[in-house]
Amino acid sequence: GMMGGEQASQGVDMIANMFETLTEDGQAFTFGMNFDATDGITLDAGMQFKPESRSASYLHNAGVGAGKYLNNVPGGDFFFAAAMDFSGDGIKAFFNEHMEAAKEMDTSGMLGNMNFATLIKDSMGGAQVMGASNPMNMSGLLSTVVSYYETNDADSMIDSIAEMYDSMNNMDTGPLTTTASFDKAGTKLNGSTAHEYNVKFDLDIDQDGGAGFGAMMDPAMIMQGVFGPNKGPSGYIGKAGNGVVQTMNMDQQTYARAVDAANGKNTLGQTLMIRRAADHLQSNTVLELYFGVDHALNSVGPLLMMFGILPEFEQLQSHAPIAMGFTADGGGFTARTWLPMEVIGTAMELIPQEAFGQMGGEYEDDDNEGMDF
Repeated sequence: GMMGGEQASQGVDMIANMFETLTEDGQAFTFGMNFDATDGITLDAGMQFKPESRSASYLHNAGVGAGKYLNNVPGGDFFFAAAMDFSGDGIKAFFNEHMEAAKEMDTSGMLGNMNFATLIKDSMGGAQVMGASNPMNMSGLLSTVVSYYETNDADSMIDSIAEMYDSMNNMDTGPLTTTASFDKAGTKLNGSTAHEYNVKFDLDIDQDGGAGFGAMMDPAMIMQGVFGPNKGPSGYIGKAGNGVVQTMNMDQQTYARAVDAANGKNTLGQTLMIRRAADHLQSNTVLELYFGVDHALNSVGPLLMMFGILPEFEQLQSHAPIAMGFTADGGGFTARTWLPMEVIGTAMELIPQEAFGQMGGEYEDDDNEGMDF
C-alpha cells in the first residue's frame, strides 16, 4: 500500500502518545458558550498544563498574532483560509523536535535533504487561501490554493523546496510513481522571479491493489479532480513581500495576484467578511482558520440538488465565514469557534423539515403549537 505497516504503526503510536501526554501534563480544562440571536454562537475551550511539564514548555508564545498574515494572500471568494504565526519560542521548539521525528519516519527520502532547523529558525508565519471553484469542471480543487510564508531567508527556503522536489523525482513507492521538476533559474513575473514546479503521480492500480484504488473510480480522474489537468501539484514559487509565495496552478495571472497580495494589495484580510469574523477571535493567536460555507454551498448545492439530496437550492448571498482561533501562551492553550447567525440560518433552511420531525418528535397538542417541527 501507499503507507507501509511500519509507518502506519508509528502513526498510531504517535496519536496514543499524544493522548497520554495530555492526560499526564494537563492540569485544568474549561469550556464555555455564548449565544447572540443577532450575531451567532461562540464556543470557547481552554486547557492549562502543569508548569514544569513538557507540554507547557511549548505554550509560551507571547507577542504572536496569526491574523496579520491574511493581509498577504489574495482576497476574493474562498472555501478555506488559514493563518499561522511561528515566531514564538515555544512553537519553534515544538516544530524543531517534531519535524526531526518526521524526518526519521520518512522512508521515501523526500525529507532527507531538508535542513529543518534552519527553516524553522527563519520562518515567522504565513497564510493559505483556497479560492472558491466549481468542482464540476475538474479544474482541481487544490489548484486555487495560494500560500505566503514570511521568512528571514527567502533564498534558503526556496533552495530547500527545490531540493525536496529534486528528491521526489522518480520516486517509486509501490504502486505510486512520482516524477517532479523545479526550474531553479525562474522567470520574471510581476517583478518577482517565479520558479515553475511540476509533480506528477502515476498510480498502477494492478500493483498491490493500487493502494486501495482498484475498486474505486479511475485514479487519474481523482488526481484531476484534486490537482487539475496536470494530475499533480504544479505552479510557481518565488520571493515576494517579506517572504515566499506559492501557487498551485500554471496561470501567471494567479501568481501576479499572489505577488501583489504579498505586498499588501487586494488581500483577504482587507475584506469586510473576514474582518467581521476575525473580530470575534482572541488576540495573540498562533493559528486562525476560516471556512467559507456560503461559497462551498454555492458550488456543491446544484450538485446536491441534482442527486436529490436537497429538494431545491438557491444561490446564497455572501456570508461571514465560520472562524476558529487558537492561542498558546502562559503554559496553556485556548480554542474559539464563532458560528455566524447567517450560517446557522442557512443550515436550518437547507435541512428538510422531516429531519426536525425525526429529531424532535411531532407535537400534536395544540398547547405546543410553537414547538412543532
